[in-house]
Amino acid sequence: MELSYFEILSIIGIVLSLGFIVANILSNKKISIDSLLIFIIVLLAHIIKYFDGPSYIKFFGKIPKVEYYFYGGSGLTFLLSLTTFLVATHKNNSEKRLLMNGVFFEESRILAYVTKSNKLCKYSQKLAEIFKAQKEKHVQFQLKQIKVDDKEIKIRHLAKELANIPLDKPVMFSFTYANNFVLDLEVVKRLVMNEKRKRFGYVLIDNTVITGYRTEASKEFKRYLFIYLDLLNMPIAYLDEDNNSYILSNALRELLRLEQNEITPFAIKDIMHPEDVFSYETRKMEDHKVNRLYFRLRCGDNYLWFSEDSGNFFGKKFILIRRVDPAATISKISFSNYKAMVRRVSELCDEKSRFAIAMLRFSNINDVTHKKGDEFGEILISKFFARIYNGKTNVLNNVFKISANEYALIFEDESYIDLIIRDLSNNSSELLHQDIRVNKVSIHVEAQVGLVLSEDFETLVPREIIKAGLDALKEATDPDFLNDYSIYIPTVEVEEEYDLSKLGINLEEDDLSEFLDELENQ
Repeated sequence: MELSYFEILSIIGIVLSLGFIVANILSNKKISIDSLLIFIIVLLAHIIKYFDGPSYIKFFGKIPKVEYYFYGGSGLTFLLSLTTFLVATHKNNSEKRLLMNGVFFEESRILAYVTKSNKLCKYSQKLAEIFKAQKEKHVQFQLKQIKVDDKEIKIRHLAKELANIPLDKPVMFSFTYANNFVLDLEVVKRLVMNEKRKRFGYVLIDNTVITGYRTEASKEFKRYLFIYLDLLNMPIAYLDEDNNSYILSNALRELLRLEQNEITPFAIKDIMHPEDVFSYETRKMEDHKVNRLYFRLRCGDNYLWFSEDSGNFFGKKFILIRRVDPAATISKISFSNYKAMVRRVSELCDEKSRFAIAMLRFSNINDVTHKKGDEFGEILISKFFARIYNGKTNVLNNVFKISANEYALIFEDESYIDLIIRDLSNNSSELLHQDIRVNKVSIHVEAQVGLVLSEDFETLVPREIIKAGLDALKEATDPDFLNDYSIYIPTVEVEEEYDLSKLGINLEEDDLSEFLDELENQ
């Protein structure tokens, strides 16, 4: 099939149109719906013309000089896609030059950039949170009202109002949320130019004026507070109630891989594990009482556990976020290893003190860690021992981790040792099972216990006492064993001489022969 010169140009126009559309998507991240629709229509018409003769005759056969429509359509889609690509590229380059020349302004105060045609093109995190609140799913966090210099505007007109404020004139924006939180921003529009005084666009500056000695002193204190916290070199954050945002130490910012040392309560939900968001949103703060919440935050490719301590004191909210350190939750208890346990038992043996060792193995903790991670399991174990310490067995001196899932506790107060035995016998001991609440959810933790008492040994040999405790624990963890606990009972060898004559037995040779004869006759 021979193609005319114009037909070849028509096909080339379609191919070039496709190239400009793809280039616009890849380089400018934009697409024109109009040019795309026209391209699809023209492309389908050409496919019918060259590959479906009957359909071409049916739809286009009666149209006079129909080939001119094909040429025109091809030319139209080529010009439209080319124009769209060039305009988008020009805007993209203009925005890049705007951002490049806008670096002369203080970055922390920039709210947004505005093009020469008064279009917002890049937001700061603070302004992005305000726009995000317009579409917030949870009602209490939605924007309820916006005022510009005390004049209410429609929420959907916010971007237009910001972009069109007068040049170099401060304008006060007041944002009221559904939870009655009010955020005031004084915004000034500045011109962005290069050294040759060429205009590239505008920048919106946060010009909020802070007045009053107390506010200035508070601002100075916050700056020093951040330095002190950062010197700890720990992943930690606190709530700045004035700005309703968390201030992150550099260690935490790097751990979370964030660019800023500040994140709002709204934004932190974006990096929070979906299973923990509900507990975070529904947590309650009580006056003069510290509540602790646990949640996971995304750190790179993984989620790590954090704790949030919060409370109301003197009418102010105090919130502290830190990386979970399970051992730190067991106040006043040393969390040592097997060697440390041997040393402590040796000291008690040398002192000839009465003591007891309880060996524990958690039976269902592996199921929890499989679902929630190892750190959550450590949180439960920490709370488990913390309750023992704060309960009736508050004479607990040491907790030792002797293997991945086995722990040892040494009780040194004689008045509590009998109490421990009684509770184990009644199956009411907190060493065996506890209901632990984390984020208002109760989790049942079970353990098997092996108990050994120093008084059951005539000679106090540390390693023998420890081995007896481990043997008792092994018996308690045996599926065929009746109880979840085992108390070591020493075996006593009985040696006693018997007088056979008193039992009527005479082992003289004649009597023995007579005794055997009687057995044969029976």
